[in-house]
Amino acid sequence: MNLHEYQGKQILQQHGVTVQRGLVAYNADEAVEQAKRLAHDTGTKWWVVKAQIHAG
Repeated sequence: MNLHEYQGKQILQQHGVTVQRGLVAYNADEAVEQAKRLAHDTGTKWWVVKAQIHAG
């Protein structure tokens, strides 16, 4: 089976599994805006950056 992470998360959510919310940013400015959005929506003061490239 060959799944991308977002596809796996969708499948898990469809079966009632809680998964963390993910936001996409393509540059530093977008990352700041997404962090502000997440803070506003959830009240969190913590973030995790997961940098990925599509390879192989």
